[in-house]
Amino acid sequence: MSQSKKQMDLTQGTGATTADVLYQRIGGKWYAFSVVGDEVYMSPISEDLIDEARLMESASPNDKQKVA
Repeated sequence: MSQSKKQMDLTQGTGATTADVLYQRIGGKWYAFSVVGDEVYMSPISEDLIDEARLMESASPNDKQKVA
């Protein structure tokens, strides 16, 4: 079972916040899990989004601002 954890920016209304996101491969499919407040979110995601997250993880801080 593969997994990766990172932080993502979330926008709610006019304010922005960050949340930890766990990417996990289960049964050959990728899923994203996160907890925001009292809510737990889970969603299947495509291999393309996993590749994009890997690129963001390996980019320097200046590169991350350009991609986002």
